[in-house]
Amino acid sequence: MKNKGILGGIFTMVLILVLVLAMGSISVSAEEPTIIASGDCGKDGSDVIWTLDSTGLLTISGEGEMTYPIPWISWRDNIKCVVIENGVTSIAERAFSQCTRLTSVTIPRGVISIGESAFQGCTGLISLTLPDSVASMGKSAFYGCTGLTEIYYNAKAVENLSWSDIVFWNAGISSEGLRVIIGDSVERIPAGLFYRCTSLISVDVPNSVTSVEEYAFYGCTGLTSVTIPDRVTSIGNSAFSGCTGLTEIIYNARKVSDLDQSTNAFYDAGAASEGIAVKFGEDVEVIPAYLFYTNTPTPEINVVSVSVGSGVTEIGECAFCNCVNLRSLELGDSVSTIGNEAFASCHELSSITGGGGVTQIGHNAFRYCSSLQILSIGEKVTTIGSNAFYKCSGIKEILYDAKAAEDLAYNSSVFECAGGSEGLNVIFGKNVKKVPANLFFVSTSTRRPQINSVTFTGNPPTIGSQALGTNRYSSWTIYAYYPWKNAAWTEDVRSAYGENIIWIGDSNTPICSAECDIEKTVYLQGESFDPNGISMTITHEDGCVTTVPYAAGLLKLGAYDFSAPGVKDIVISYRDAAANVQVFVFERKSEILDKAGYPESSHDYENDLDKTYTYTADDARSLLVTFSPQTEVETNVDYIYINGVQYTGKALAGKKIEVAGDTFAWYLITVTARMVSPSTVLKKSI
Repeated sequence: MKNKGILGGIFTMVLILVLVLAMGSISVSAEEPTIIASGDCGKDGSDVIWTLDSTGLLTISGEGEMTYPIPWISWRDNIKCVVIENGVTSIAERAFSQCTRLTSVTIPRGVISIGESAFQGCTGLISLTLPDSVASMGKSAFYGCTGLTEIYYNAKAVENLSWSDIVFWNAGISSEGLRVIIGDSVERIPAGLFYRCTSLISVDVPNSVTSVEEYAFYGCTGLTSVTIPDRVTSIGNSAFSGCTGLTEIIYNARKVSDLDQSTNAFYDAGAASEGIAVKFGEDVEVIPAYLFYTNTPTPEINVVSVSVGSGVTEIGECAFCNCVNLRSLELGDSVSTIGNEAFASCHELSSITGGGGVTQIGHNAFRYCSSLQILSIGEKVTTIGSNAFYKCSGIKEILYDAKAAEDLAYNSSVFECAGGSEGLNVIFGKNVKKVPANLFFVSTSTRRPQINSVTFTGNPPTIGSQALGTNRYSSWTIYAYYPWKNAAWTEDVRSAYGENIIWIGDSNTPICSAECDIEKTVYLQGESFDPNGISMTITHEDGCVTTVPYAAGLLKLGAYDFSAPGVKDIVISYRDAAANVQVFVFERKSEILDKAGYPESSHDYENDLDKTYTYTADDARSLLVTFSPQTEVETNVDYIYINGVQYTGKALAGKKIEVAGDTFAWYLITVTARMVSPSTVLKKSI
């Protein structure tokens, strides 16, 4: 028994020993990384060395700068990972160029410079972190790092780069897009940093940044949204030019220094997208001059909407000039100044809301905003610059609430060529105390706005000289509506407003009834409708009866079609009232009369003639007679009389004459044979 126990113990010990030996043999069989190459790589004797192991790890250690040319160039196909240890202060020119199997790199805080083409063509590199110590980057430093998806940028003081340095040219183009996160310690984004980095799809800019230098994001066509933080005070030339994919700009910078007309900070931005929505944050105080300006509308800055936060007090000169696709503008009530040409040539601008706090509208502020149809001028406006609404040809209605704007100079031409050929209507608010001199006046009469009507809703404001643009030489009439129950609107007060004004009492009480009158009720098929003979008589609940002629520009026509004959009902509307007019459209027929029986065959021009010719088209409402180009009688011998008008010689050749009814008659006579004067015959024929 004892021997058995001893043998059993021995067996157990052997088994354990075998297992231990077996386990030990497994550990020994795993391949340990081995150094396959190494050497010195310090510049000018710096104590910097390198080692490359069998796994592809390249380690650079020591103190000082790297040398160029680099000693591991023949091993670059083996390099998969780079670790640069603390103490190394530079990455040499072309240090890792074309290391296509490199997937990661560690750059320590302490590296000051990255040389030219240092990582050029590292197509396998996925992520990159640049420490805050980096102060310079050479040309093409990360050119062609096509696999990059992420960059953590912490470099606080990198020197400005030239647009030709293309540090990140083609970086990330083989990935799903490159994202850049800028660290909280960065205060300046250097010039040319991401020049033509087309794969950049997002960038996080922290509040620490105070300046975005020139060309910083030039040509970043993949960028769709950008936020400009509140501490930014300067934006450089072409900083975001060529960012054609932009759809959103969130602008939080409180007070950026004014740009100038050569800055073109957003030149061609959004050109390939559906348009940019620009949103100004609540803390923004000033929108700087020339911010979204371009010196030509083609290429364009494709801004389509602008929302101005409640803190903005001033919109600088030319801030949105030539934003030809801008359609809507939302102004906060804190905006007090709209600078010169701030929205000039915004051709598509059709909607402006808010802006109740505006006091100054600069020169040419909305020049060429031809799509603007309704314009509101707030009650706090005191100054309106010359040509402020020049060639705003689409304006149909002006809501004027400025209490007491300053008088304008004779040549201010605020509304020159505004309103187009259809004219415009002006409504003066209840609180208007003064209509400034020359408000609608333009010295060249053909360029004055055609005001169809003005409506006064409160007490009579004082009226400046030529405020409504009319004088004794004006060729058109303005219809002026005033509150008929307001005793202040005396005849003397109204007459002081100038000449060529027709005054009509009006009421804002509900309309009880509306009736329309029309002068011309008969048309030929395809003829253009003439609404100028239409007027609407309106009765209000308070007993006010108002007649509104079409010429006042306040009536709206419903749809109509004169292409087919028949009775046509056309709806005429005014405010919330509507009434119908009825017109008759008759079929248009043409007939060429045979010459037989007419003067060419019956009068040989040698014998005298005294004869009346007639043509009848049964049931016709009117006849339009066209004489052939060959129509001729002997000059001052033979005379034709039509509707009391005398013709001789070739006076009727090619002429068109319209007569009412179904019968056309003309009288041909040889005057010399009867020895009477043409004037005597003319009197008899009338």
